[in-house]
Amino acid sequence: MGWLDGWDARRDQEAAREQLRRAAGFAGVEEVERAAGAFDAAEFPESGCAFQLVVSPGSVRLGTKMVWELDRAPEPPLVSGDGWDQPALWEDSVRREIREWSRKSRANMVKTIAALDFKEWLSRSGGALGMVTLTLPREWLVVAPSGKAFKRLVRALRRRMVRAGVEPVGVWKLEFQRRGAPHLHIMMRCPTWVGRERFEVWLSRAWAEVCRDSLDPPERDQWVASGEFARHLGAGTAVDFDRRDVKDPRRAAIYFLGHSAKTGDGKEYQHRVPPAWRGEGLGPGRFWGVWGLKPRRRVVELRGRDWYRARRMLRHVRRARAWEVAASRARHAGRRVWDVVSPKVRGFGARGGGTVVVNDGPRLARGLAAALA
Repeated sequence: MGWLDGWDARRDQEAAREQLRRAAGFAGVEEVERAAGAFDAAEFPESGCAFQLVVSPGSVRLGTKMVWELDRAPEPPLVSGDGWDQPALWEDSVRREIREWSRKSRANMVKTIAALDFKEWLSRSGGALGMVTLTLPREWLVVAPSGKAFKRLVRALRRRMVRAGVEPVGVWKLEFQRRGAPHLHIMMRCPTWVGRERFEVWLSRAWAEVCRDSLDPPERDQWVASGEFARHLGAGTAVDFDRRDVKDPRRAAIYFLGHSAKTGDGKEYQHRVPPAWRGEGLGPGRFWGVWGLKPRRRVVELRGRDWYRARRMLRHVRRARAWEVAASRARHAGRRVWDVVSPKVRGFGARGGGTVVVNDGPRLARGLAAALA
């Protein structure tokens, strides 16, 4: 029973960490609504242009819209279910050849994760927050000859999770190994047990069986006889429960980006699509997505003069944050802080708005509203 005692102690520690995060970290719908209500909103767009401020749990954004754009139907919300079922998500793989994960998509992922309602999700019972990794076997092109085929495998696994009582809710990110095989990172709530099996054991078996069952009977028998199924069963999945950095929306976004999309350490190859998936209709589609979580954003229309004042303030906030990050990296590298070159700051330029991703979006918005008042 020694290993069971150790397992229970580990999960008790994870439960304690979850309580700390809930107490301090994530703003919910009420905080977002309260912060948005603190602004002196404009009653109608000025000069044919609506000046908008958007508050979310982990970001504050400024933007503009022309009056005729306000009359259009609202944009569809972020896909909260399995977006892979929608053909629209595959248009890029048909129109053009996707070779790598774009910088714009990376920025959109950080901003989207920062806007998610983590507070409502973490307040539920059942499971510790973990990073699940799904990989493919050595002969991976047999089971995943295209991006669509790989994502069909993940959809099948999600259906198994639902049938087994596991809630498939979280954020996912696609990467590629040096050998070209895709693998998927999923930040989700992981239960301790699935039936009578530990979650890690159940996940390994379910993922290996999904890959095996996707083959035709002759290939399936050869797959099992060659030992590929047994090897995949032992090394096809991984679960990491070290979530110490996931304390608020910004840390959650940066942690997920850093865990599954490291840059500057020789791992940029993880974002490049292998040659086997570069043909027409073979591409990976989206590199990231959200399952079952909803973004919480509140739009406020400001007067033009207040919008420009807010832009100046947020530009200073973003520049100060850039200096803080640059200084931290310099100290980590053993360099002197005063030797740091002035970091470049994107957004909040002379004509447009921008987004600031922070630890507490409603708190920044309340401070901004007080400064404007």
